[in-house]
Amino acid sequence: MPSVSVVVPTCNRAHMIEKAINSVLNQTFEDLELIVVDDCSEDETAEVVEQIKDPRLKFFRQTERKGAAEARNAGVAVSSGKYLAFLDDDDEWLPDKLQRQLEVFKTDPEMGMVYSGYYYVNAENNEIYREFQPSWRGKLDDLLLMENCIGTTSSAVVGRDCFNQVGGFDVSLPSSQDWDLWIRIAQVRPIDYVSCPLVKFLNHDARITHNMGSKIQGKVKLLKKIMPLVQNKPKVLSHHYFVIGFLYCAKGDVENGKKNLLAAIKKNPVNFRCYKHYLAALPGGSFYRYLSSKKNRYLISKNSN
Repeated sequence: MPSVSVVVPTCNRAHMIEKAINSVLNQTFEDLELIVVDDCSEDETAEVVEQIKDPRLKFFRQTERKGAAEARNAGVAVSSGKYLAFLDDDDEWLPDKLQRQLEVFKTDPEMGMVYSGYYYVNAENNEIYREFQPSWRGKLDDLLLMENCIGTTSSAVVGRDCFNQVGGFDVSLPSSQDWDLWIRIAQVRPIDYVSCPLVKFLNHDARITHNMGSKIQGKVKLLKKIMPLVQNKPKVLSHHYFVIGFLYCAKGDVENGKKNLLAAIKKNPVNFRCYKHYLAALPGGSFYRYLSSKKNRYLISKNSN
């Protein structure tokens, strides 16, 4: 039985999946199994995966397309490792990722998850342009209700017992499934990190994070799901309404954007950034987009979490 089961969901990424797979098989920690779950690809993904010969690699194909969250859960269901690690098919790991994270698990048998820093990589030229630096460890339940301070699924290693305890990925969410899982883990277990970057997060237009409709609906559903935990936390509610309002306005739906921004102001009248975005949305979507443009930068800020 391997110590770590690595689950990689994939769909139509024949041009990327080989690098992701090799970054797992080339880990300095070798006691692992790699489970690639193909979510009904229509390209040559299967051929690319099947030509990689390594006894640790297992390949499964879904009979119908159900999305990455369902594919991850399906991979976990056929895995056997004590620890579970997840890698998106367009990301890559640095060679010592698993080794360094498993060393952290040894410090506390009750640890639910260990995450890491990661690099943002431009898909066009493969250059690193930003770095995510972890800052939070321990009991993160309140912080994670406010924002996703952990980030990408590709950085996480989770204890199997913890994953089973909280119920895995919620397949009903169109996005933010990782954030939702982190919230549930933080309710029952401590979380730790390795500070240095151990993942290359490839930024390109096909990522779900660039699908504004799915992004908005995921955050709306997530807020509804966690409402029993945050209904008496006006600052947390204000932040969520602000983010949803910002995303609606960025998408061009300023009416829903203004409604959520106003809700954010009502929950926390001293959340001053809400006023700037609400006023910018009053003339309409074109004016808001102008103020948000790289050329103008009046509204540019980190508002996606």
